[in-house]
Amino acid sequence: MDTQGWAAMSAKTISATLPGGFQGQGFVVFFKDGMKDAPFVGAYFPNQPGFDRYGVLSGAGGVYLGNFMAEDSGYNNQLMVLKDTGGNDWTVSLPQPWTSSQFSPSGASFTFSYPNAQAFTLDLNGLAEEQGTGSPLRVSVLVYAAGSSTTYTLPNLGSQLGYTFRTGTSVSYTVGATLRGVDSPIFSAFLGSSEPTLSEALLRNLDLAFALMRGNYNVP
Repeated sequence: MDTQGWAAMSAKTISATLPGGFQGQGFVVFFKDGMKDAPFVGAYFPNQPGFDRYGVLSGAGGVYLGNFMAEDSGYNNQLMVLKDTGGNDWTVSLPQPWTSSQFSPSGASFTFSYPNAQAFTLDLNGLAEEQGTGSPLRVSVLVYAAGSSTTYTLPNLGSQLGYTFRTGTSVSYTVGATLRGVDSPIFSAFLGSSEPTLSEALLRNLDLAFALMRGNYNVP
């Protein structure tokens, strides 16, 4: 609303092609420097007529940030995109789901073979325990991709940090591939390593894409 009254918003479309067996939804928010909140301006729900667009206010400036998430029926695979739509029609560019052959765990060593990934994240539960108490410890790592296949082995720092690796156990994991946007401060925020102040400059031209897979493996 301005001094002339309510201003009309133009409609922009949202569309996405999901992998087989996946379901998803998305939304777009508007943010402009000085705002305390980023209000919703549109949403995308497959198979629900009318929920495939968002509104753009001409001359308002700001950033229109799209967020789209998709999951398979077992919630073992998840795809996510954060994108500055530029106030245009948004065709969501989703990454491909992980396949079992693209991640090979073996004890404390891991091989990642997801094509075109910029970095990999890995969260492990059940592999390590605190010395003395046996309390389970969560292990989280960030590995930057090195070519078509990247292998990483956890360093054994148990004597310095007071933990041991378990044997004869099942380990649950969440492995992630970052396809776009690894250099963005927002990527660091997702890792929990920073909390950047929200701004137009931070969000402008943002384009992040993640693919996650959850599973278990056995340690002899």
